[in-house]
Amino acid sequence: MNNLYHIVDRDGNDIKFIMNPVQEDVFKNLHSRNLILKARQLGMSTFAVLYLLDETLFNNNLSAGIVSYSLQHAQHIFKRIIGHALDHMPKELGDIGIVQRSAHEITFSNGSFLRVDTTLRGGTCQLVLVSEFGKTCARSPQKAEEIITGTLQTVAQDGRIIIESTGEGSSGFFADMIS
Repeated sequence: MNNLYHIVDRDGNDIKFIMNPVQEDVFKNLHSRNLILKARQLGMSTFAVLYLLDETLFNNNLSAGIVSYSLQHAQHIFKRIIGHALDHMPKELGDIGIVQRSAHEITFSNGSFLRVDTTLRGGTCQLVLVSEFGKTCARSPQKAEEIITGTLQTVAQDGRIIIESTGEGSSGFFADMIS
């Protein structure tokens, strides 16, 4: 993933993505179910989103989804991180096989797709990122329950789930997961 993707840094500059030590540690230790209690400004959301993009670009027939606390935030992730990365891919790669690209989903010619929403239900995913789950739990316990009973259940047994969030209070699903 290092040196393939471009991101916009906190100062608004277009830079190549290179994993920092925290991101590298998470990457090396990923397993099928991952829970990340994160500190701000370590780039964990950016890392996780680019990881999903990388997996869908370079693996055939992979169904992936990103879930966030609001559709506006999910679409921001899609546009600001994924869109920027795709729009700034190295020219040497040539056509990366985008068949369809909208504000909610990208489909690739290798049969893989990546979509964003506030929940995913139905079908099967091999890879899911739940971004800022603590915020979802604090703002909307019903939506948090839908993620637990719907989104997480779409992930195949051998699939991968990444749940990342800063802490948001001492009760709710995320607080229970990290305690």
